[in-house]
Amino acid sequence: MKLTKVAATVIAFSMGLCSFQSLALQEPAANVANYDKDVEPSKPAGILLDEQIAAYFSSIKATPGLPSATGKTYYAATQTVSVNPESPDFPKAVQIAFDKAFNSARAEFVFDRFGRETSKTYAEFYENGSGDKDQFNPEMCQKSKLEAIFDKIVALADSELNQALEENGVDPEEFKATPETARKDLFIDKSIETITRKASGDIVGILPVKSFYAVDDKGVPKVGVVMVYAPDLVDVANDIRAGKIPSLRGKKPGKPISEYVSRPEAELITNFGPRLVFDEQNRPVILGYAQWNSAYQGNDARQSERSRDAAFKKADMQASQLITEFLSGKLSQQSEQVAGEYVNRFIESDCKSQNEQEISTLIDEYSSKMKITASAKVTGSTVIKRWSLVNEYGGETIGVVRAWTPELSDLIQTESKIQHKSKVSTSTGDLDPEESW
Repeated sequence: MKLTKVAATVIAFSMGLCSFQSLALQEPAANVANYDKDVEPSKPAGILLDEQIAAYFSSIKATPGLPSATGKTYYAATQTVSVNPESPDFPKAVQIAFDKAFNSARAEFVFDRFGRETSKTYAEFYENGSGDKDQFNPEMCQKSKLEAIFDKIVALADSELNQALEENGVDPEEFKATPETARKDLFIDKSIETITRKASGDIVGILPVKSFYAVDDKGVPKVGVVMVYAPDLVDVANDIRAGKIPSLRGKKPGKPISEYVSRPEAELITNFGPRLVFDEQNRPVILGYAQWNSAYQGNDARQSERSRDAAFKKADMQASQLITEFLSGKLSQQSEQVAGEYVNRFIESDCKSQNEQEISTLIDEYSSKMKITASAKVTGSTVIKRWSLVNEYGGETIGVVRAWTPELSDLIQTESKIQHKSKVSTSTGDLDPEESW
């Protein structure tokens, strides 16, 4: 029996496929894995961060928003960095992104505990099935008397209008001759839902426990943060604010503060916000990490150093601010979502011709406002490290580590008591202050 051309082609393709499969089987497994990796779709930075955060929650056996077995409640949030790593402003953009992510996580915490939600739905339906729905009265296409009077008023500016039209290539006479149009609605179907959330409450005793960073194949950077709330942390904040040494102790003694100072810059650059650690005497220490960059990008060495000094001060203010919010922060927020659908079918006419058309719109709007306030006397807080690091693009990250320590708090309070008790003696003689030391 003779094979048709189609059958012969199928057999030839099958034989070629078999030979290709046999060659593929001979390929090293590593090469095949590389092929699979090449065709795998790239993951956005958001997915990369979500995977990191999910892995962290799995490692500590906790669920976001729910109290863990130890009584701690964790929240997570992410934020896109506004500039790419090659930008000289990247360090401050990362700090701002972390602050926004931390704020989002704290806002979710506040709503879960103190939030109030309201909603309202507006619906409208209309259909014109009249027999004369496509008929228009000539008067609908003519200007009213009020419009005519208004036209006379604005006629004083006709010369300027004509000149502007001519400059833009529009014939003034044709513009004035544009016919008026009239419109008739045939069908309206509108449904709009508005949801409003409001919340206000304390964010005292909330600390970040883990920060994340990822960049996707398109160069989009993103940061993430996991924060924790626990009654024990609230007690620590209340004690520090009251000038007391917190009674909280760790499971075991920690490291001397000097070890946190000696950490390499490559590790410090990944830490943000206030963190709780324990010293070698097992007493709580609050560390505040922050970073910024110089605003000056010119070649003047003197101005460059001035700007670097200012960047250190700005980074310190960021670190101090987050410690203050840990001690006495209050957050209020309001967000609103408007969603729905609007369908409108209508006839438009200039009394010479008609045009029937339909507009269909999905409504999706969101707005949010947030305010965080904090005020506290942080006795026993100081900068323990200033550092800088130049990245591969030549941009310099300038950072500080500020710490509240029990030792410094004890020292300051002791000195304050001594100064309060001492009496200043007066003398009528000419006494050099240095001689009285």
